[in-house]
Amino acid sequence: MIPTAPLAVWLSAASLVAALRMTWYVVATGRQTKSARQLLNRPGGPSLRDFTLDRTAGAERLADGLLDRLRELGRRLTPVGFAVETDRRIGRAGMTGQWSADRWIAMKGLLSLSVFFLLFILAVARSAPVLIMIAASLAALSFFIPDLVLVRRGANREAEIQRQLGDILDQVLIAVEAGASLDSALERISSGSEGPLQSEFRRVLQDIAFGMSRKEALQSMIERTTLPELRTLLTAMSQSEEHGLAIGQILRVQASEIRDKRHRRAEEAALKVPVKIVFPLILCILPCLMSIIMGPAVVTIMNNLNF
Repeated sequence: MIPTAPLAVWLSAASLVAALRMTWYVVATGRQTKSARQLLNRPGGPSLRDFTLDRTAGAERLADGLLDRLRELGRRLTPVGFAVETDRRIGRAGMTGQWSADRWIAMKGLLSLSVFFLLFILAVARSAPVLIMIAASLAALSFFIPDLVLVRRGANREAEIQRQLGDILDQVLIAVEAGASLDSALERISSGSEGPLQSEFRRVLQDIAFGMSRKEALQSMIERTTLPELRTLLTAMSQSEEHGLAIGQILRVQASEIRDKRHRRAEEAALKVPVKIVFPLILCILPCLMSIIMGPAVVTIMNNLNF
């Protein structure tokens, strides 16, 4: 008769291997192929036929039934609002073409199972029931860690967009005032350099190439960002498209406001510097200074007391 502990260890190890393989499959198929990225980054936007053929020829057609069941289970156990919010976070992080909400939730569940089975094996091998409770707690914690990483990546990406928004808008304004259309100006900016804002403008041009109106493409970009300056700019561009206003004048006003806001942010950052210096001064510099000043006096007093 096989002992209980080794049997539990073998079953947990098999489950761990299966969970790790499924996690690797979800992560691997969540990334775009090289040809798909080339189609998306091609100047002028991809054709709908080439993009559709590339997507249907990828590994997503070979998804097995177990992964589909896991996604269905995740959709049933996850609130609808959470899935929608996950889609928004993926868009803010710039991973819309690589991940979907179902795939992200499936990856989180498989990661949580992998952590649980790994710690469960250690708990059974060492005959420590307390480790099973720790395993359950760490598994629940690991389910939310990818969301924290996703939020952090989105925040860093929007901070980078905020830094380059003024310069990019000035370039678009110069191109429009020189006689170029808004689409050609965005295409010139997005194809001339790389960055998160250029990637977003490239996505707008791709949506227009797929048949969306410019207003719908701009509204879609508004939903993918929470940056107030960028949302205001896109809203003004969308309203100019709707009411037939001069885009050059609107871009000039928005560029002036963004420069003013950037100047105010610089002033606020400069005013915060003295407050931030106080803590390193008290914790690091002041103790060293006091030891240098008071050290000889303390040594002299101690020597006199010994006498």
